Amino acid sequence: GGITKSTDDGDTWRWTDSLPEGMTHVTTLLTLTSGTVLAHCARVVNDPVSPMVESAALLRSDDNGARWTIVARDFRSNIPYPNMEPNIVQVANGAIIATMYSGNVVVSFDDGERWDVVDVAELGTTQVNNITLGRDSSLLVSTDIGVGRLRIPNVTSVDDQSTSSRANQLVNDG
Repeated sequence: GGITKSTDDGDTWRWTDSLPEGMTHVTTLLTLTSGTVLAHCARVVNDPVSPMVESAALLRSDDNGARWTIVARDFRSNIPYPNMEPNIVQVANGAIIATMYSGNVVVSFDDGERWDVVDVAELGTTQVNNITLGRDSSLLVSTDIGVGRLRIPNVTSVDDQSTSSRANQLVNDG
């Protein structure tokens, strides 16, 4: 695994060798509107009987993937490989939301430089398996117990006084 890069419109591809700490299991890549690239990567032990995630992190590149920096580590390590793949999305107001192998949701407000764990009381101890944007720009999550809309204050709501199209805004959580 890893990340490949083309500089000739896809005619040829080269593996990047700049992923830190042997984190070559890449589950998600996202290019932000700013041009910054984020990746969710892990170091995985590929045991055919019991694969393990040794460590995982969100990586950030501000030079189109030439160099990568770890910006958030998953707090769990040496865990059985889960039946889910983490994801990263950017919402209309610029916030970036990601899921981790631990089941946590993290958020960044500064182009992916710093991350905070989102404490969503309604989820209790339920793990978030994946996150995506719905057609109406609402945030949809899948968990161990089902699928639903996730509303996070100051993340999944926008200022009602905005003049931009409602279709480009997330659902206001009142």
